[in-house]
Amino acid sequence: MAKERDKDELWQLHSEIHDVVMKLIEKGHDPLAVAGTLLAGAVQIYKLELGEERTSEMLSVISENHDMLNEVEEDTYH
Repeated sequence: MAKERDKDELWQLHSEIHDVVMKLIEKGHDPLAVAGTLLAGAVQIYKLELGEERTSEMLSVISENHDMLNEVEEDTYH
Protein backbone atom coordinates (compact mmCIF):
# COMPACT_ATOMS: atom_id res chain seq x y z
CA MET A 1 0.00 0.00 0.00
CA ALA A 2 2.95 2.32 0.57
CA LYS A 3 3.75 2.18 -3.14
CA GLU A 4 0.22 3.34 -3.99
CA ARG A 5 0.50 6.18 -1.47
CA ASP A 6 3.85 7.20 -2.94
CA LYS A 7 2.29 7.16 -6.41
CA ASP A 8 -0.58 9.35 -5.18
CA GLU A 9 1.84 11.81 -3.58
CA LEU A 10 3.91 11.93 -6.75
CA TRP A 11 0.80 12.54 -8.83
CA GLN A 12 -0.25 15.39 -6.48
CA LEU A 13 3.21 16.96 -6.76
CA HIS A 14 3.12 16.64 -10.54
CA SER A 15 -0.34 18.22 -10.69
CA GLU A 16 0.65 21.20 -8.56
CA ILE A 17 3.77 21.89 -10.62
CA HIS A 18 1.83 21.43 -13.86
CA ASP A 19 -0.78 23.96 -12.71
CA VAL A 20 1.91 26.55 -11.98
CA VAL A 21 3.60 25.91 -15.33
CA MET A 22 0.34 26.29 -17.23
CA LYS A 23 -0.45 29.55 -15.40
CA LEU A 24 2.98 30.93 -16.32
CA ILE A 25 2.51 30.01 -19.97
CA GLU A 26 -1.02 31.45 -19.99
CA LYS A 27 0.45 34.71 -18.61
CA GLY A 28 2.65 34.85 -21.70
CA HIS A 29 5.93 33.42 -20.49
CA ASP A 30 7.91 31.56 -23.13
CA PRO A 31 7.34 27.80 -22.63
CA LEU A 32 11.03 27.12 -23.28
CA ALA A 33 12.01 29.67 -20.62
CA VAL A 34 9.66 27.96 -18.17
CA ALA A 35 11.07 24.53 -19.05
CA GLY A 36 14.63 25.79 -18.76
CA THR A 37 13.92 27.27 -15.36
CA LEU A 38 12.42 23.98 -14.18
CA LEU A 39 15.41 22.07 -15.50
CA ALA A 40 17.86 24.43 -13.79
CA GLY A 41 15.96 24.08 -10.52
CA ALA A 42 15.90 20.30 -10.84
CA VAL A 43 19.65 20.19 -11.42
CA GLN A 44 20.21 22.36 -8.33
CA ILE A 45 18.11 19.96 -6.23
CA TYR A 46 19.97 16.94 -7.61
CA LYS A 47 23.29 18.60 -6.77
CA LEU A 48 22.16 19.29 -3.21
CA GLU A 49 20.84 15.77 -2.71
CA LEU A 50 23.30 13.71 -4.74
CA GLY A 51 26.39 15.90 -4.89
CA GLU A 52 28.17 17.37 -7.88
CA GLU A 53 29.84 14.16 -9.09
CA ARG A 54 26.76 11.90 -8.99
CA THR A 55 24.66 14.61 -10.63
CA SER A 56 27.19 14.98 -13.44
CA GLU A 57 27.23 11.22 -13.91
CA MET A 58 23.43 11.10 -14.03
CA LEU A 59 23.21 13.91 -16.58
CA SER A 60 25.90 12.26 -18.71
CA VAL A 61 23.99 8.97 -18.71
CA ILE A 62 20.81 10.79 -19.72
CA SER A 63 22.47 12.71 -22.55
CA GLU A 64 24.37 9.67 -23.83
CA ASN A 65 21.28 7.44 -23.81
CA HIS A 66 18.58 9.80 -25.03
CA ASP A 67 17.47 7.27 -27.67
CA MET A 68 16.56 4.82 -24.90
CA LEU A 69 14.05 7.30 -23.45
CA ASN A 70 11.64 6.44 -26.25
CA GLU A 71 11.71 2.79 -25.17
CA VAL A 72 10.17 3.39 -21.72
CA GLU A 73 6.99 1.35 -21.48
CA GLU A 74 5.94 2.15 -17.90
CA ASP A 75 3.49 4.90 -17.00
CA THR A 76 5.11 8.25 -16.43
CA TYR A 77 3.83 11.45 -14.87
CA HIS A 78 5.18 13.91 -17.41
